[in-house]
Amino acid sequence: MSETPQQVEELRRRRTSQLVGASIVIALIFGIALLVLQLTSSNSPPNPDVSPTQSPTTNPEPLETVMIRVVDESDGEARVAGNMLTGIGTESVVDAVVLPMPDNLVVASNDVSPRPLRRPGAGPRGSVDTVAATLGVRVDASWNLERKALAGLVDGVGGVLIDVPKRTVVRSNDGEVVDRFPKGRQRMSGTPASWYAVGQVRGQTAQDAMRRFESVMLASLSELPQREADIRQTLTALGALSPSTVPSEELSGYLLKLSGEIADANYQAVSLPVTDIGELAWTDYPQATPLLEKVMPENLWAITEVSPPRALVTAQVRPPGLIASTRDALIAVDFEWVDGRAVDVTNTQKTRILVNGPSDWGFTVAEALDLPRDSVKVKGSNSKRQALADVEVILGSEYRAN
Repeated sequence: MSETPQQVEELRRRRTSQLVGASIVIALIFGIALLVLQLTSSNSPPNPDVSPTQSPTTNPEPLETVMIRVVDESDGEARVAGNMLTGIGTESVVDAVVLPMPDNLVVASNDVSPRPLRRPGAGPRGSVDTVAATLGVRVDASWNLERKALAGLVDGVGGVLIDVPKRTVVRSNDGEVVDRFPKGRQRMSGTPASWYAVGQVRGQTAQDAMRRFESVMLASLSELPQREADIRQTLTALGALSPSTVPSEELSGYLLKLSGEIADANYQAVSLPVTDIGELAWTDYPQATPLLEKVMPENLWAITEVSPPRALVTAQVRPPGLIASTRDALIAVDFEWVDGRAVDVTNTQKTRILVNGPSDWGFTVAEALDLPRDSVKVKGSNSKRQALADVEVILGSEYRAN
């Protein structure tokens, strides 16, 4: 039976109402689900894997000591012609210290046998370690320039003013004259200044050569740009001729501080006490140690897992090889061997081991050198004697090399 128009209309309205109702129910369900999802997300901890903010990296400790070295290769053989230890601290009388060292100063470490500073040694880091172990100070990094890099540095700061004490003829390593400088104050560009700093001058001592290097280096440092970004750009321009054991970002920050102190004359230039024996120089520890403790109190040698106690070996008499004969034995028991050849000691027949720390240090050294335990003397808290190292071995006249 066919439906009437009235029945058709009622059926249409019923279906429409059903569709609308179903749509409303679906919308309500979707809305409730969305609300639950939002509440759940807001209460959940953030996912660290997708966090846009990464954990900050740990900044390295700021540099406090940097060794500056200039190498001359004019005859094809490398010679470290300029050496200067620099330091920046907060507890010192002054804010910066510069310690130039003669190129004939003998240095050593457990990894590098005794040699003068003019010899390059076991790379930049090896040279740093030898200076640290020899002087008893911490050296954080080294900045190593070839002579041409020093010339570029001088040109980069617009030249330097140098007071030449007397007429000076400078030669290359093979003896060829490379420049002549009249007496008096004069402005030098890069190449002449670099030769004046590290070239050879006949008749001059290692101390004289050190002073020439010191004058050029200090003048160059004082004229560095006073923005770290500009110093970094200067280092970049020097390229491979100016390597460092630390990134340029660290070195430039250090040089900015050092340059400012030198420019303001708020620094102390220290002369390292040495004793010349033949053509070589040896650290005079009775004078050098208290001096370094005074001017670099924050940078003294610290005993760590990689920095063992220092054992300074001296002797009343110095037959060839006597002091050096103790080196392997002390290294074997994890002590940093230090050559005290320049130290004058009082007449003594019996070997003494003076300990400025735990008594076990002394007994270990005594056993390593095949000495009796009663040779060990521990420094008391009331002792006024200046400690020269963690352990001091004074070889008596009866001591014989093993």
